[in-house]
Amino acid sequence: PTTTENWAGDERLGIKMVDIHSAGAGGGSIAWIDSLGLLRVGPQSAGSDPGPACYGNGGTLPTTTDADVLLGYVDPDYFLGGEIKLERTKAAEAVRTEVAEPLGMTETEGAQAILTAVSSFMADQISEVFTSRGLDVRDIAIVAGGGAGPVHAAFIAERLSVPTVIVPSIAATFSAFGMFAMDIGRNYARSYIASAEIADVGRIAGLFQQMEDEAAVGLQAMDAQAGEVEFVRTVAMRYMGQFSEVEVSFPSGEVTDESLSEAVANFHRRHEELYTFQMPWKGTELLTFYLKATVQKARFELREAEEGESEATAAQKSTRECVFDSVAVETPVYDGSLLRAGNRLEGPAIVEETTTTVVVPPAFICEVDRQHGYVLTSQTDTAASDT
Repeated sequence: PTTTENWAGDERLGIKMVDIHSAGAGGGSIAWIDSLGLLRVGPQSAGSDPGPACYGNGGTLPTTTDADVLLGYVDPDYFLGGEIKLERTKAAEAVRTEVAEPLGMTETEGAQAILTAVSSFMADQISEVFTSRGLDVRDIAIVAGGGAGPVHAAFIAERLSVPTVIVPSIAATFSAFGMFAMDIGRNYARSYIASAEIADVGRIAGLFQQMEDEAAVGLQAMDAQAGEVEFVRTVAMRYMGQFSEVEVSFPSGEVTDESLSEAVANFHRRHEELYTFQMPWKGTELLTFYLKATVQKARFELREAEEGESEATAAQKSTRECVFDSVAVETPVYDGSLLRAGNRLEGPAIVEETTTTVVVPPAFICEVDRQHGYVLTSQTDTAASDT
């Protein structure tokens, strides 16, 4: 989905963009105490240079990754498959001086507080997006990408009462994979502000034709054949006097009074889905007509994992002490490369991949799927539904 209502700080951007809501929290997010003595995490980030204190590159401020190291989730000797050695002592020093001592906590309590703060912030951000759309966040599954995402996803899911977390086998390169797997395409827009009741359908038809002609030339320059191009029409509309606009489908084929009326009906329905009401008695205003031209690429096929039994003992590499809800627990650690499709892990458990770590908290079950991804299921949710 796309939107024209993105914000950069306090500035509204009226540019059509992919509807992504970014939250300033990640592995490099810095933990700090505000003027009221409250713990905050982000949006300031240590980045990769100097990076978290545990990187040993000169960073002295505590980050989410430093907390993960102190809580036992990330092995200092197996970061990036062991290619980078983290310094636990520097993580401890940063958390102690910047968080724990100011708040009267131990290092471990400070790390737990950082985890709680970042999980709460991310959960609030996700909840806000779904609530604004009239959706129940409990009906979704969280897909965790990036290097730090699989470490924290289950904790965020717990706070939202989301029952399922999916960690793809390509989690650490999820965004890059998506970019290369997506279809070739271009987007076009033409502005025509008019009341839908008196709009000139001939002019609208001309706008779509202009965009289709332009798209055909542009995609041919990208070695796409004209017959392979798929066109999707949409239009941004709003009620008269309204600030927000809603983009809806515009029928393909000949542009007629009937197809315009169908688009208006789509607008009323979509407005109700988003805002719980519609106002068909008010005038409807057309704003911008869009054309998305795409050519499908050959689909990627992820390699299927070798089948195994539910028992995963052969993949266990060690145990280590991890902290869950401020309680230290001896936790089995599994080598992700040795796990097989069908393997089942009961939390608490840690799965170490070369580029990420999957944390399975207590009350979660982790199953390996056919593409060697991980599906974490909350047993708390299951127990509640069984009673």
